[in-house]
Amino acid sequence: MKVSRAALLLVFTFFPLISTVVPAQRQSFAPDHSRMVGYLPEWMIYSGYYPKNLATNGSAKQLTHILYAFANLPAPGSPGAGTCQLGDPWADYETPVSAADSVDGVGDTNTNGLQGNFNQLLKLKKKYPNLRVLISIGGWSWSSGFSAAASTDASRKAFVSSCIQTFIAGQFTDPLDYNVTQPGIFDGIDIDWEYPGACGNTCSYSPNDTENFTLLMQEFRRQLDAMTAVTHKQYDLSIAAPAGAEDYSLIQLGEVQKSLTFINLMTYDLNGAWNNYADHAAPLFTAPNDPIAADKGNSLAGAVTAYLKAGVPAQKINAGIPFYGHGWVGVPAKNHGLYQSATGGAPDDQANYNVLKTLTGFNSYYDPLSGMAHWIYSPSTQTFYSYDDEITVFTKALYIRTEHLGGAMFWDVTGDDTQGTLLHSVYAGLQAW
Repeated sequence: MKVSRAALLLVFTFFPLISTVVPAQRQSFAPDHSRMVGYLPEWMIYSGYYPKNLATNGSAKQLTHILYAFANLPAPGSPGAGTCQLGDPWADYETPVSAADSVDGVGDTNTNGLQGNFNQLLKLKKKYPNLRVLISIGGWSWSSGFSAAASTDASRKAFVSSCIQTFIAGQFTDPLDYNVTQPGIFDGIDIDWEYPGACGNTCSYSPNDTENFTLLMQEFRRQLDAMTAVTHKQYDLSIAAPAGAEDYSLIQLGEVQKSLTFINLMTYDLNGAWNNYADHAAPLFTAPNDPIAADKGNSLAGAVTAYLKAGVPAQKINAGIPFYGHGWVGVPAKNHGLYQSATGGAPDDQANYNVLKTLTGFNSYYDPLSGMAHWIYSPSTQTFYSYDDEITVFTKALYIRTEHLGGAMFWDVTGDDTQGTLLHSVYAGLQAW
């Protein structure tokens, strides 16, 4: 079933009725077991965000997977190069969590045992047995070591083995503090290499990355399956995959997907302050009246179509939904700022939904031709923000469902408001009919 802009607009008309009839917290999984995959950054514990927050607002019962971000793969020449390293041992398993912030109301004892985020994730899984937790390795800031780690058969084997030993076997080590062993926290591994064969935060890549990435995923699958033979547990393997053709064209998508449980498609950051015009940051469709040539196919639907054509099964694709937006300043009032030139990024260029929804002095708009893409604009300050709200994400969920995709992925759960509005709206859209 192909979903059209007109069909989505019709459904949007009845959005209030649908969201009332379908309770957001009715069951643990959406129909057909659609995935609800949320990234949880380890550093948010320093801002007072704990796994308990997901239980308190009802999000944990709707999530199928949490991707804990990030583990580090140090660059060549750095300590631990070529092996999986804890991103932040203090946040991960050392910091004591109080009873008030704990999932089960029991505080950590401040001893050399499992504490911090890892202990809370373990408690969250105990409360929600269907919830699976994956460790995400790399990310934008920590991807410079992937090319070297994937470059030879020996380096791939050593890298993968270190990741499984650390996160699946649960042997956590902090050279400056203490060690602890606790298997069972992580149910798989998510690889966030940005990007094979191309520049990301750095340009540490090789033309051999395309083939080596495929071989690396095959090695992960082989060693995870070997672990299954020992533990009798199934382990997920996923990747965070780029939405831009210049990046995904360097990945053997049809081959890579054979090793993967699912793919988390990063269909966000499609526009931002790096462009000198105000535009939709993460549109579902490219509007036919979009005057910007670079936007052709620059959309969630465009990326999904490309992955399907490359041989990725629809059920393996999780479409990415941002819980944040991008902003511009110096945007003239024509067309309420949309598609207009900008003088630069807004003071808080990348701001979370829970911040943007509280801004005052802005008017709110939707673009039905882009799948209910949402933006706010202040003519007095000439400031423009593009971000997904509950109507936008509901519409994207309808698209995911009608295209029979595997589910939705969010970066990141901490950008939602305290009620879990965005996550609940995605969930409602996935079970709308």
